[in-house]
Amino acid sequence: MTILRLERVKRIRTGDRCQLAFELPEHLRKQATGLIRTVEKDTDGRYVVEIKKWYKRRSTGPHSMNHHINGHIQQIAIETGNDFDTLKTWI
Repeated sequence: MTILRLERVKRIRTGDRCQLAFELPEHLRKQATGLIRTVEKDTDGRYVVEIKKWYKRRSTGPHSMNHHINGHIQQIAIETGNDFDTLKTWI
């Protein structure tokens, strides 16, 4: 199964609440067009659509950006022999 994830896409109002249209980001248009051609050719044109409310990324936790940068700082501290807190202050 091929999945094309579109994040923070802008909805285009069609005037009919039962019809949904979204503007594809420029960098995904070629991939989306290929997927649509495949689905139209191989199936009867039906898709699985999951709509979620967009939310800001977490600033804490195992998948946060803060956790990610701390991991890099820890690696630098180990390799250079410096203290983690000192490096974090300077980075």
